[in-house]
Amino acid sequence: MNGCPDKDKDGVSDYDDACPDVPGLARFKGCPDSDGDGIEDALDKCPNAKGTDMFHGCPDTDGDGVEDALDKCPNSEKGVKVDATGCTYDSDRDGVVDAEDKCPDTEKGTKVDAKGCPADTDGDGIIDSKDKCPTMPAPGSATGCPEVKVIVIKRLQTIASAITFETGKANLLSTSYPKLDELSNILKEYADYDLRMGGHTDDVGEDNANFLLSQARMDAVKSYLATKGILVARIEATGYGETKPVASNKTPEGRAQNRRVELQMFLK
Repeated sequence: MNGCPDKDKDGVSDYDDACPDVPGLARFKGCPDSDGDGIEDALDKCPNAKGTDMFHGCPDTDGDGVEDALDKCPNSEKGVKVDATGCTYDSDRDGVVDAEDKCPDTEKGTKVDAKGCPADTDGDGIIDSKDKCPTMPAPGSATGCPEVKVIVIKRLQTIASAITFETGKANLLSTSYPKLDELSNILKEYADYDLRMGGHTDDVGEDNANFLLSQARMDAVKSYLATKGILVARIEATGYGETKPVASNKTPEGRAQNRRVELQMFLK
């Protein structure tokens, strides 16, 4: 150094050394690069951690383009696309990352399987988001639910005709119980279907009293089914009183037909 002083012994003469009190590098006029990343400390936002020019000397450990300080997943697999947080990208937000998602453009809100494609739990060809009975296979069905068999529909009619009450009261006669037990078994078999019940009277007596009686009777049936494990939320029970006759109330036979219970299975 031609006899010129070098106070910090870094090989750069003090008169050329921008940092004469700290050992440094000639390329930085005697100023240090503590972490050896090629960025002098004065310009390095992370002088003690080897980083990149892109992030002013701060590190991007996994090389995903998101500096570690902002990276919630600093050890992402190399070459995998990540989002702004540095975590593996999930384009359709279905919980399956793009690198493993066979259907990365699934419509928002659609339930997916482990591969990221629309789930079809029962394998009937109707995806769960459009399948009203996602756990019951029904190939060819528009709703995804198995149709109620004709024999079951006929059984409902037989059961309905056997539901009887004490005269003028909402108390079920014990002879109704076996049929109601059969009804509860049908509802358990068709677990995705609900039940609609309608109670009707003849026109004997005051209109409002008949309406209240018919409703009370339907509520009694609902309560009985509940004791058999049927959720009341699956049952629509409506009393119509004398408002929907199916025969003339002028004859005993007609009035007997009007005093009835109607049962129907349906899908919501």
